[in-house]
Amino acid sequence: MVERDYLSGQEGVEVGRSSAEIERDIATDLDKISAKAGDISERIEEKLDWREHVKESPFWALGAAAGLGFLASGMVVRRTGPLEHIFETAVGSLTGGGGRSLIQMALLGIATRAVVGLIKKAALPVR
Repeated sequence: MVERDYLSGQEGVEVGRSSAEIERDIATDLDKISAKAGDISERIEEKLDWREHVKESPFWALGAAAGLGFLASGMVVRRTGPLEHIFETAVGSLTGGGGRSLIQMALLGIATRAVVGLIKKAALPVR
């Protein structure tokens, strides 16, 4: 192989290195890269460790957990309307299920009608 004094016009480049020196430099650089990758991996693990975040700011973590729980319950739990609730309560009381009894529902209806009547009487002007 012919040795050159310069390599593509660059000065200060060692051209006459042996293959053993090049292999040693590559191994050294590989070790440096592996160490750097290990450091980066440790840092990423520290940043993604949720336990440390909870220890640093427990109130934010509690708020985030409550918010996620609220959102999850909205997606999972089916909310019934007022008519469905009354129907389920009435059917449950007739069949012996839980909830309010039919007598309680009737008394609640009578009391509601009386309160609405009083509100209407108070709101209408006297003639």
